[in-house]
Amino acid sequence: MKPYSQLTRMKRLRGYRLAIYALAATATASTGFAQDEDDEEVFTLSPFEVNASEDEGYRATNTLAGSRINTSLKDVAASISVVTEAFIEDVGAVDLNDILVYTGNTESTKNYTAAGQFGTNDNVANNPQNQNRVRGIGSADLTRDYFRSIGQNVGVDSYNVERVTINRGPNSILYGLGNPTGVVNYSTKHAILSEDSNEVGIRIGSNSDLRGTFDFNRVLADETFAIRLLGLVSDRGFEQQPSHFKDRRLNLAATYRPFENTTLKFNYEKVDQKQNHPNTITPLDHVTEWVEQGRPAWDAANDDYWNGPGYLTRVQSDTQVAIINSDGTPDHFFIGGAGDNYWAAVTQQSSGADIWTETAFSDNSVAPFHDMNLNPNIYNQDMDAFGFSWDQKLAEDLYLNVGYVKEDLSYDGLSFTRGFAIYVDNNTTLPDGTTNPHFGETYIPQRTLDSKSAGENGNEMIRATMTYELDLAGKADNKWFGRHNFTALAERQESDYLSNVFNEIREDTPSYLDASNRADSENWQITRIRYLGGTADSQATIAPVSPVLEPDGVPYTYYNWDTSSWATDTYNSMFTTKRRDLGSTVIESSGLIWQSYWLDNMIVGTAGWRKDKATAAQGTYNAIGSDGLVELGNDTEEGDPVSGNTSTFGVVAHPTEWLSLHYNESENFQPSVGQVNMYGETVAPPAGSGKDYGFSLDLMEGKMNVRFNWYEVEQTDSRLPWGDAMQLAQWELLFMDQNVMADVAAAEGVPYTRVSTLDVGDGNIVTTADVVAEGLEIDLIYNPTQNWRFMANLSQQDAVSSNIGKSVTRFLEEALPYWQGLEGGSVWDSDITYATWGYEGNPHEFFDYFPGTRTLTYNAAEGRSNPQLREWRMNAIANYTFTDGRMKGWNMGGAVRWQDEAAIGFATIQENGLVVGLDLENPFVDEATTDLDLWAGFERQIMNDKVTMGIQLNVQNVTRKDGFQAINANSDGEETGFRIEFGPTWTLQSTFTW
Repeated sequence: MKPYSQLTRMKRLRGYRLAIYALAATATASTGFAQDEDDEEVFTLSPFEVNASEDEGYRATNTLAGSRINTSLKDVAASISVVTEAFIEDVGAVDLNDILVYTGNTESTKNYTAAGQFGTNDNVANNPQNQNRVRGIGSADLTRDYFRSIGQNVGVDSYNVERVTINRGPNSILYGLGNPTGVVNYSTKHAILSEDSNEVGIRIGSNSDLRGTFDFNRVLADETFAIRLLGLVSDRGFEQQPSHFKDRRLNLAATYRPFENTTLKFNYEKVDQKQNHPNTITPLDHVTEWVEQGRPAWDAANDDYWNGPGYLTRVQSDTQVAIINSDGTPDHFFIGGAGDNYWAAVTQQSSGADIWTETAFSDNSVAPFHDMNLNPNIYNQDMDAFGFSWDQKLAEDLYLNVGYVKEDLSYDGLSFTRGFAIYVDNNTTLPDGTTNPHFGETYIPQRTLDSKSAGENGNEMIRATMTYELDLAGKADNKWFGRHNFTALAERQESDYLSNVFNEIREDTPSYLDASNRADSENWQITRIRYLGGTADSQATIAPVSPVLEPDGVPYTYYNWDTSSWATDTYNSMFTTKRRDLGSTVIESSGLIWQSYWLDNMIVGTAGWRKDKATAAQGTYNAIGSDGLVELGNDTEEGDPVSGNTSTFGVVAHPTEWLSLHYNESENFQPSVGQVNMYGETVAPPAGSGKDYGFSLDLMEGKMNVRFNWYEVEQTDSRLPWGDAMQLAQWELLFMDQNVMADVAAAEGVPYTRVSTLDVGDGNIVTTADVVAEGLEIDLIYNPTQNWRFMANLSQQDAVSSNIGKSVTRFLEEALPYWQGLEGGSVWDSDITYATWGYEGNPHEFFDYFPGTRTLTYNAAEGRSNPQLREWRMNAIANYTFTDGRMKGWNMGGAVRWQDEAAIGFATIQENGLVVGLDLENPFVDEATTDLDLWAGFERQIMNDKVTMGIQLNVQNVTRKDGFQAINANSDGEETGFRIEFGPTWTLQSTFTW
């Protein structure tokens, strides 16, 4: 084992040496070749960059995504879309969510809700910048100037973006290690050597949205040295309060061309974000059940919980409850009770559906969900990103690029809500027997488990790319011999992370609490009952905020077992580390690309080969020390390297000037060092392969381009997100194994051997599935006149998962017969019960109540399309600019966004009374939707024609109304999960350039 800091430092030094060697090796060449060039030679663009100023309206003509060198899009066989700066300005896009809602076979938070298991985990509120989906599979990898970025959480902002390139599907030329969904790259604005420029923008909008930007370019030496400073101050507006997203960014870029054939570019960005995003889905409804049960009362001091009605549960914590008034002031803390007396709550009962989950609210009767943020999630992050690029012409047709990127991200967050739900307080008394003044009020429980997170991520990458063009046709004066580009690259990336998860616990160590495990024991954690100021018959009036550490002097009531009476103490809390994870990964890559133009450019072929090797070092600290807290460390252990070769092959044929045919296939894989199944066996890394084929039409003298693309993508051993299979693998089945079965067997006097030696909650355990996606993408760009630009896309997608949770299935096949037959079934159906998580039963009953339900659900998902998948989508965007007449200087435009209905649930298929699958041919669906966006603006010369002023008004979702959209349904068709939909929003952008 090596100390983490030493390991990281050694690897970074190797990266720095590589950069220094590369610079030294070519320094002489850079000056020598420059002197040999003809002084009157016109400077030509490097093959490693694309001139975005050549984009026409919504149409880009060139890209680096196909071969890593500047290539015409018509010669690229892969599925690539380029979003131009004009498009970003027209639709008023700020981040990737604003862009991906308009592009083909991509989804963003504006038309897709990543809601996690059963639609109850609000992934969008937790991390909106990374909740996109491509081709129905998952989110795309993010690159910054084609360097892998760790800035997914920070996201992309258009203030410094020149263009966005979307590569759908695997592309080993870009990255052999990656997600088969594809890559989204954003190209940052660089300093311009030709002229000074200034731009200032101010935007206001709905819900107090406020945004300011500036962009200043200065040429300090003509055609030699320039700097550019860009800035952003943004306070995003939200209808739900309290919430905020404050984004502060500063970007400094420089371009230096000391010699005719040498260009150096520098870029530094500083990001500071403070955010509390509002909930995007509604909480679970535990109010209706209370009403339907006849509004039952519960005496927390005297009633026996274990003999109570079946609809009762304990709210997240076995014993401890903190009463927090609706104004946020703490009232009382309680711990324990006399015997089996607990604070209780009414929870939903199963409707009898084969596949069932609790139902969320679908109206505003209990809370104004469009106005109130009920799930506070405080998250702050800072990122520094530095980039360097050196382009060098070494000889005629021989070019070198050396690039370097370093990113450092730090973050901290608070999130106290676990199991987002609203309850009614049905306790007539407090645990000590005093009258409960809040009986009948609605509340949200907030638990301190995993309530704080903090950490640091680092990313450092260096790449050298060399390309040579061999023009056999030109040299032999024979157009049939072809023109060939040979490109080689070598790169090294090191990423590291340090992540701490905290629990909030009591600060001191009273004698009545067991101090052997203070960091991760429920007896040291508090569940806060945050009252909302409403009832089952009236709306909530107060939105809960994230609690702060409680001050000294708050009454803390506990049951003193020595005196058999209640006693009072005071309480103060602190955060303590529950778990620390740290490590680093080094990826070393090399690749070769051959791009060839045959038969007078009628046939364009691209072939790429790439080798990647990943080595990871990891460390995890969650062991409890003698003081009851986690023993922390900084050491890591290096695992065996993972390596692999990937390839790409594509061909484009141009039989006529207006028709092109294309075919492309590529593959990639993702490193997964240290990940294991439920038996501790290494799990194969996710691997992807894809095919794209179709044709393009270039019509009306190049004014219209239409591309038809069919695709097939397959991913094996895809890592499943948190859900049924993961919860079974990491928690419930292992808990059955090492706790329920082992403890009951011991109580029965029966020897027991654990099925798995892994511990409950082992974060290295993963579950997998295979995914197959197929579909169609039609993209049209039309610029009929200089005034009018038009873009449209129609996309079809289907993504199906199979082989879900292979290790879970294997574990069940081995463990269940053993459990059921142990000592003739005397343990499985024992009279001895096990109590935890608010439930008590023997192993058989415990399995049926917890793992059994999840087993049914994850098995039934086999062969099912991915959640909320919409087969068809269509977008059409147009803008017209008036250049004469009364409307001169005005522009008007709009967008229509249509999406097909989505499957949100399925009925089950039964044989002999057992569920054997889902009725995939007849899904339960939500409604198809159509949204309309409109905008209008104008430009005027002001201040004696020295300044151009532009003003544009954008209105999104013109036809939409506030409401709720179903995203999940039980197997009986009952809709259970709901997305909060909002009506029209507007922004008014003012821009001044000179």
